[in-house]
Amino acid sequence: MIFQLNSVNYEFAMSLRKTVRVTYRRMTTPSRTSRYWPILILIVIVYYIIYIYTAEQTVASDLDSSFHGNGMYGHLTGLKERRKVSSASGSIVKSDHRDPSYTKFSSDIRSRYSFIDLDDLDVNITILDEEHRSSSDVKVSPSFSNTHRFSHILSLKGDSSTIIYNRIPHSYDHTMRVLLEQVSTLHSFSYISSRISHPYAYNQSSLIHIGQSLTQHKFHQLIYDRSIYFFDCYHLKLPTQPIWINLVRDPISRVTSEFHAAREQCRTTNRCLVPKQTVNDTLDTCVSKWPPVKCLSAEFGVSQMIPFFCGLNHTNECQMNSTFALQQAKDNIEYYYTVVGVAELFYKFLYVLEKLLPQYFQLARLLFMNTRSSDRLIDERDTNVPLPNGKTRDILKRLLRDEYELYEYIRTRFYDQYRILTDTEW
Repeated sequence: MIFQLNSVNYEFAMSLRKTVRVTYRRMTTPSRTSRYWPILILIVIVYYIIYIYTAEQTVASDLDSSFHGNGMYGHLTGLKERRKVSSASGSIVKSDHRDPSYTKFSSDIRSRYSFIDLDDLDVNITILDEEHRSSSDVKVSPSFSNTHRFSHILSLKGDSSTIIYNRIPHSYDHTMRVLLEQVSTLHSFSYISSRISHPYAYNQSSLIHIGQSLTQHKFHQLIYDRSIYFFDCYHLKLPTQPIWINLVRDPISRVTSEFHAAREQCRTTNRCLVPKQTVNDTLDTCVSKWPPVKCLSAEFGVSQMIPFFCGLNHTNECQMNSTFALQQAKDNIEYYYTVVGVAELFYKFLYVLEKLLPQYFQLARLLFMNTRSSDRLIDERDTNVPLPNGKTRDILKRLLRDEYELYEYIRTRFYDQYRILTDTEW
């Protein structure tokens, strides 16, 4: 481009020099009278104006060609600099739509991703439609304030080379597995989803074997998901503690989904893990026929949430919905879990993961919303299960009071994380 500019300037200079020389000769020739001077000067001025206009059009055309030819039209680098924040009102002023960068996205793309500000993404949107997505296409830049008075709940609690997601059954675990497959492809890290669904508890020697395989692996980055109760790697004398994450769901919604799924499995497969006489029962029917606490037991195909967080350091105590198990679950969440999200706030959960663990979850929200197939969004096996009637819910809520207390504790903690991140984003 510089060469082209210099070339235009050189040609213009040579032409102007020639014109001035000829004009000067004619003006100083004795045979010419002074009445020709104004005409000749006017010609020079008109010529000068025309040539300058032509040169500017040529340069503008070259600039536009260079912009498109170098692929800059498909990238979003530097767009955040065009965002101006008004110091007086605190309002955010977007770039003018007449800015050439606005045309980088078609109206269809903007409509499709209307839930997020595309102009703030420092990534080529087309990578979301490619079969293979390289992590080099994504600029990872975690940004949150470490000076906030509650910033300790944003700290990474473990070695970020390994993440364990000890999934709780029917807490959108199917949706999370699909999403983890997608982000592992996007960011080129290893993702292992265990096919072992039972048991959730293991003895110490088995835990040491599991912990060693996870803390001494050869992967650069790894997410491992499995339905397993929390275990403390330091308690097992292992050198490092991985990062723990999880996702919880409203207790009655979750147990209802799990109760129905256990009976659906019994009806459609040869694996029947519940009493045959309950196969066609709903929770309403079960509570009317059996002691309600039995309907929430492992025998009837329902697991408890608290032991997943209370863990395996105190196996017997954590199997009981006791004051000890509840407090131990809260302590473990506070000390060992980087993020515990809420299924009913799934999009916000992805936001927090993106901010705290961007090397794994950058653009997770975009991938989630980009997924059109219904079986890859929120699992319909969860959302389409009808809840029990009001009388049954009242009975179950009393039996699940400790689970609801833990659920509310997690929800409050999660909201604190989300609020801090959104408050400090700008």
